[in-house]
Order: sequence, then C-alpha cells, then structure tokens
Amino acid sequence: MNQQFFHRPSCTKLTNGIGHFRSGLLLTGAALCLLANPSIAVTELERGQSLPHVSVKSTSGDSVDLADPHGQIRILVFADSSQASFAETVRNLQQMVCESPIRALHPMWVLVLSKNSDPSVAAPLVWRADGCGPTIIHDNQRTAFGAISVMALPSIIVMDSKGVVVHALAGPVPRLADIVAAAVEYAGGQISEVDLELVIHPVTEPEPPPEIVRAKRQMHMGDRLMDRGMPELALKAYEQAAHAAPEYPQARFAYGQALMSARQYKEATQEFAAIPPDDPLADAAFIYMLTAQLHISGTDLDALHQSLQRKIERHPDDPLAYAALGLFLSKRGDTAGAMKNFRQCIDLLAEQRQKEQPTDAPR
Repeated sequence: MNQQFFHRPSCTKLTNGIGHFRSGLLLTGAALCLLANPSIAVTELERGQSLPHVSVKSTSGDSVDLADPHGQIRILVFADSSQASFAETVRNLQQMVCESPIRALHPMWVLVLSKNSDPSVAAPLVWRADGCGPTIIHDNQRTAFGAISVMALPSIIVMDSKGVVVHALAGPVPRLADIVAAAVEYAGGQISEVDLELVIHPVTEPEPPPEIVRAKRQMHMGDRLMDRGMPELALKAYEQAAHAAPEYPQARFAYGQALMSARQYKEATQEFAAIPPDDPLADAAFIYMLTAQLHISGTDLDALHQSLQRKIERHPDDPLAYAALGLFLSKRGDTAGAMKNFRQCIDLLAEQRQKEQPTDAPR
C-alpha cells in the first residue's frame, strides 16, 4: 500500500526564482547525486518490499544492517531528539513495545537519530533495566537517512522476521502507537491483513442527524436530573428528547420509562408502541407496554394474560417476560403464581450475570 504523506518537491519549485545558469547547475548536480546514491523514500514503501542493505554503527559500536532483522520482527524509528514531540513519541513506542501484549512477539526496535540529534538526550529516555530498550544509532553521516530518503520525522518502518516491510509511515500520524502495534501483530501472525487495515484506516461512524444529537443531549440531561432526585424535571427532558426525534427509538423508550415512573401509564403505552418491531428495544418495549396496561382501567385482562403467555413461549429466557407475568398474577390475587414467576425472573438474571463475568484464562 502506497502511503502518500508528502511528495518530493518538483524541479520547477526547487529552482523557481533562480537564474537559468544556476538552475542548470542545480539540476545537473541533483541528477548526478540521485544516480550515484539510489534510494527509496519511506512514503513510497509498500507492504512486501525490502529495504536496501545499509550498515551503520550503533552508539555501542556494533554494526547494524537495517535490512536484516536476524529473524526478529523489527521496528525502525527515525527521529530527531531536538523535536518537541521526541520524548513523548519514544516513550509511547517504548511502552507499546515493552509493556503491551506484543512484547510476547519479541520485537526488536532500532532508534535511528538524525545528524543534529544528541544521543545523550535519547539514551536516558529509553534505557530499561530489563534490556527492552532500543538499539540506538546516531546517523551523523546521514547514511541511513539518505539510503531510505527519510524526509519527515518521526518515520517508522515495521518489518517482519524475514526483513519484509509490513507498514511504513512518515511524519506525525494520529494513533501512531496503535498502528505500529497492529503492524507488529500482523508481522507475528496474530491478526489478519484485514484487521491491520482496519486499524490503519478505521471505519468511522457517520455523524448522526442534528435532531438525534439534540435528543441525546436531552436524554443525558434527563438521566442527570433523575440521578439528582428531580423526576418531574427529568420527565420534561425525556419528553423534549422524544419530540426532538420521534423516529429515534431510544428517545421514545426513555420517555416511556419516565412516564411509567410518573404513573402516566396510558401515555407510556403509546411511547412503547412506537418502537419498531425490528428494533433491539422492541422486546423490552413490548413487556413494558403490557405492564403499563395492567394499570389502565378497562384493559382486557384475559387478552393481556394470553399475550404474556405467548411472549414467554417465544422467549423462554427473557426475565422481563416473567416479571411482567408476575405483576399480572399479583394484580389478579394469585400470590403463589406471582412468586413463581418472580423467582424465575431472578434466576434468569443471575444466569445472565454469570455468563457476562470473564472466565479465567486457561493455564
């Protein structure tokens, strides 16, 4: 994948405003330089390519071939210690390499400092007693920077254990540590290429319509007022949410619940009835509606009883259905039947909570 973070300046831009004679000298010199030192730009690196073999010395005196990872996943970090963001960048990368789950993949990272950098500034930032720090290279001859055409800092290249480029990025990039971590996981076979692409190019949810934004704001206000013991003001906020977005099921459902708390059962049934049957809230809204109907005079209780029984037959694991049937039986004076359904509701809730609890990892 071609990462186009920047483009090389054109010859016209480089020589604009300079005399023809001097322009000719500049162009000729640039052409000779490129022919003598072929390179590949970080921004032009694609997944599956390999780096040119470049041998440089680390600050400890060891020879390092940047293109040869020696069987380990490698992270090349090109940076300048004089940049304001340098300390934060290397700390985030170090935390990602040394303290996140990808440490199990044993990635090796190499910090290649620019000519103007001060290694004495970088070393204390990345030193670790457990040896998880990077190999530091001070590229004061621009050997590595020139061979890979590093023009934006920081530039990062992730390679797999065979030296094949997994991902390259140049310049400040949002979620940099997350992208590098995903590239390492892909290099180690932990995630698929599709998963890697989702991290690099996340799918963003579209902005909701303005009326839903207003409804959510009113619902949030209603929640806060309810928490503060102001149910009347909360009811007004929920009402405004439902009126702002009448096609928004969450707003109608919240308003219906608030009406139930205010014992306005007839109005509550209208809100619950407005929930579309294919909406995730439809089942809960149906139970709440039946419960509200219990408190409305003139309701056909036999028909309501049959509706509750059919609901339980279709959804035998729904605790709300048993709670509603328990309320119905309690209203009819069947205390034993009501208690039986309430116990069933409690048992199902307990089972659901147990399933939601994380299980211990296998040892």
